[in-house]
Amino acid sequence: MRDLIAVFAISSVVILIQAGSGAYRADFSADEDEAAHVVSSLMIHDYIAEGFPASPMAYAEAYYVHYPKVAIGHYPPLFHTAEALWMFAFGRNRTALLSLVGLTAVVLVLSVFFWVRAQWGSIPAYFSTLMLLCPFVVQQYLHSVSPNLQLALLSFWAAAVYGRYLATGRRIYVGMFVCLAIACCATHGRGLAILGLPILAAVLRRPFFLTPLRCAGIVAILVVPPSVAFLSRQVAQFTLSRALDRVGDFAIGTVVVFSLPLVLLAIIGAVVAIRDSRRQPEPLAFTAAWISTCVFLVVVPVPFADYYLIGVAAIVAVLAGLGLHLTKALPKYPWGQAAVGAVALGAVVLNFLPPVVTPDSGVGRWFDSKPPGLEDSLVTLVAGDAVLEGAYISEMAIRHRPAGHITLRASKVLAYSQWNGSLYRSLFDSADGVRGFLDASQTELVLLQPAGQPPHIPQLRSALERSPLEWADVTDAKSPVGTRVYRRLGPLPPGQPSIRIDLTRKLGRFVELKP
Repeated sequence: MRDLIAVFAISSVVILIQAGSGAYRADFSADEDEAAHVVSSLMIHDYIAEGFPASPMAYAEAYYVHYPKVAIGHYPPLFHTAEALWMFAFGRNRTALLSLVGLTAVVLVLSVFFWVRAQWGSIPAYFSTLMLLCPFVVQQYLHSVSPNLQLALLSFWAAAVYGRYLATGRRIYVGMFVCLAIACCATHGRGLAILGLPILAAVLRRPFFLTPLRCAGIVAILVVPPSVAFLSRQVAQFTLSRALDRVGDFAIGTVVVFSLPLVLLAIIGAVVAIRDSRRQPEPLAFTAAWISTCVFLVVVPVPFADYYLIGVAAIVAVLAGLGLHLTKALPKYPWGQAAVGAVALGAVVLNFLPPVVTPDSGVGRWFDSKPPGLEDSLVTLVAGDAVLEGAYISEMAIRHRPAGHITLRASKVLAYSQWNGSLYRSLFDSADGVRGFLDASQTELVLLQPAGQPPHIPQLRSALERSPLEWADVTDAKSPVGTRVYRRLGPLPPGQPSIRIDLTRKLGRFVELKP
């Protein structure tokens, strides 16, 4: 009965946090990547539902033509496949997409609770559970369709089963760890970090094996592959100074996300895990997983982002629970108990933030209002930042607009840049060139975010406003906040639409689009 009450209470808290954020009423604009995960999941669902009508590559290319936010290849497909299969049971809709994220969060939190309780008792278990739910990045991605929480769940269980292997020596746990590690890698590229867990666990458990030669081998395994990959793909070179900068960013980011008291408790727990690794080896696996992730995020040359830490949120919470459990080992040192208790209280206070509200660009409500021209337009253009473009495209995809409809992203047809925004260049020299593209592509509706800074945004706005006889501003109170809506007046230019998208970086060629 006590377990059922705990399950019900924890599950209710997670569901209330997600539902209370407004996630089920908002559009998919939590961040720049959410729309890509939504559209990729919908594509896999539709491919299966339509009975595998073509080769996967041909279908993905055709899907990208209509909904240019497909990200399979940039991201591994396990999360999107899970969402696709989930939608067969619960419908092709927003609720189904978010409910799987919510279920993943419930399983993750319950996993941490029961694992910590089995090891150290109820008080550390409730503390770890609270510390897992409080950080703002965890709440943010509890409201977002993204693979981050799935990665956190798989990483947690990978560390847990490897800890069981260290404790029992049974090889079945090695096999389970391998399967979970593969699943981590198939969920997100950051899942590669878990592969360093066995190496670091062996090192931390037997520190006297750290000969200079073995140290050099470990460093080579951890550093050389990502460094070589980086050097082969980027113009800039991997340097020690940049790595040190990332160390600073990572350390500061960890404290900001989890709070200094919680990090201190986790460090105490990690030290205790290393010290008692022979007597109680299971926590050592969590320590190794944390260190492995730290090394991976420092070595891989990408700018630090706070959501990178979601993958270790459960691991940090577990080690913090161990740090709190340390108070039971200090009966003769009341000052030590008081110190650990004060740190734990500080962690609770600093992490007790108001619930995060899901961002909403208003695109979904605009669709619900059925604005003039949206239903009939075969070619629409959305121009703004990545969040607005993604929100519009994902709404088009989830509402299953007519197959002949094409959505154009201004960042792809009016400009060129890599996925991270680098190497940006406008494809047109003036507003006249942009107006010529609108005619050639037979665009009928434009959703524009005027505050956008890239050069193609003011070019597009100038092209529309200089042609009052061709384009009308139909923006109203129901339009998405901060956007202008333009509808073409009169008939379309004669001939067939001409649309050409540069996909040389992904497919090695340009793609010609036709409604």
